[in-house]
Amino acid sequence: MGAFQPEFGRGIVFLKSDVRVGSQATGISVNAEDALGLDTDMLALRGEGIFRLGESRRHRLDFGFLDLSRDGTRTLGRDITIGDTVYPIGTTVETEFDLKLFKGAYSYSLVQDERIDFGLGIGLYVARLNSGSAVRARVRWRNPPPRPAAFFGGAY
Repeated sequence: MGAFQPEFGRGIVFLKSDVRVGSQATGISVNAEDALGLDTDMLALRGEGIFRLGESRRHRLDFGFLDLSRDGTRTLGRDITIGDTVYPIGTTVETEFDLKLFKGAYSYSLVQDERIDFGLGIGLYVARLNSGSAVRARVRWRNPPPRPAAFFGGAY
C-alpha cells in the first residue's frame, strides 16, 4: 500500500435540479432541466487522492473533486416572472450551471492489515457554484456553505 494513491475517472451522472425562485413563502420551485434545457444526464469528471501519513500509515488524508458543470438553451413555453422582470413566451434563455464539488477529509484506521482497512474520519465538502441565465439580465445563485461530514469506511 503506497503513501499516495491517486484515482481519476469519468462516469455517467443522472441529475435533477429544483431551484426556488423568490422567497420561501411566495416563490416558486422550478425544475432546472425542464425550464432551462439542462441535460438530465452527463459524463462527469472526478478525481480523488489518498495520502497516508506516518510509519504505520493509519492516518490518512483524502481529497476529492467532482465536476458537474453543464449548460443549456431553452425557448420559454410560458411567461416567467423573476423579481420585477417578466420573460415572455418565446424568449430564448441560455443557462450556465457550473458546479464543482470538493472534498477534504482526515481518517484513522482502527483495524488495518494486508487484507482489511477499517477506520473513522471527519471531513468537509465544499460546493462551488457559478451559474446564471442570460436573457436581458443575468440571474445568479449563491454558493452553498461548506458541509461537515463524519464517516466510517472499510476496504477488503
